Amino acid sequence: MTDQSQTDNSAVDAPGTTPPATSARMVPESDLLAVKSSAGKAKEDYETSLNSYKLKLNDAEQDLVKSKAGSEQLEDTVKQLRESAIPQEKLDALTQERDDAVTSVETFKTTSLELRRANIVLKHKVPEDKVAAKTLAELDMFEEALTVVGAGKNGGNYATGGIGGLAPATKLESAASEIAAARDRAKKRGTAVVAE
Repeated sequence: MTDQSQTDNSAVDAPGTTPPATSARMVPESDLLAVKSSAGKAKEDYETSLNSYKLKLNDAEQDLVKSKAGSEQLEDTVKQLRESAIPQEKLDALTQERDDAVTSVETFKTTSLELRRANIVLKHKVPEDKVAAKTLAELDMFEEALTVVGAGKNGGNYATGGIGGLAPATKLESAASEIAAARDRAKKRGTAVVAE
């Protein structure tokens, strides 16, 4: 046996020879394909996840750039507002001008309302107490009603309380109506009676 063990050792030690295979194990091809398939699936999942994270990173970088631009724009706006800030004296003067304008408008409204009332009293011969408390909108409706019912220069029973529109005329009104009638007659004849 010693001779055999020496020959076995010499075969192993000899240059250019390969050592004998000691317990080599064979793996079925289906297992190799399964490992290869699962490795390919894992690689695909990894690449998909990597691409997803790259997209998220890209979106985050774009958001960061936008926020920096927005921040710079906000700083510019604040700077412009500070540069264009109105001094307190000018602000007080503008406030006073506004208050004066509001007062003027209120005065104008009051004066306009009084003039409108006076116009209705003179035009439609309405007593002042009938229009004294009316607002502008009420005066509009009242004047329209007076126009519809015929309360003109001669008045009307709705406007003055007279019967049939026959309210007593003053001497001035009588003279004015006589002059107007004389002018109408003169125009028809082609001559002038009284200068206008």
